[in-house]
Order: sequence, then structure tokens, then C-alpha cells
Amino acid sequence: MKLTTARPVDHADCVMLAQRLGIDTSDGLLDLIEEALPQAPRRTARMQYFAEQVAEEVAAQGMG
Repeated sequence: MKLTTARPVDHADCVMLAQRLGIDTSDGLLDLIEEALPQAPRRTARMQYFAEQVAEEVAAQGMG
């Protein structure tokens, strides 16, 4: 749900969750949203941008 709202305040939480789930691509994050929340908006530009930012940070930090 944090990814669907794409709030800057949730960025760190999303990075931590993505690391724990082993997801380091924006497509992987967006696929997870679509699987878990089928009623959620489909890959809006805002969600895509936020997922890319999160994935970039996960890739830079590693999976922890």
C-alpha cells in the first residue's frame, strides 16, 4: 500500500520491505502491487517513478 500512495515519507519503509522481499526492480515492485492489490490503480506514472526510486536505492544498497 505504501507503494501505491508513493509518499516520500514512505520511501525508507519501501526500500526496507523491498530488500526483505528480495525485489530490486521497479517491475518486480509493481508486479507485487498488482498481485496483492488487484483493485489498485495500474502502474500510474507516480507509482512507476516511486518504484524506480525505491529499486535504485535497493540496488545501490544491496539486499541487506
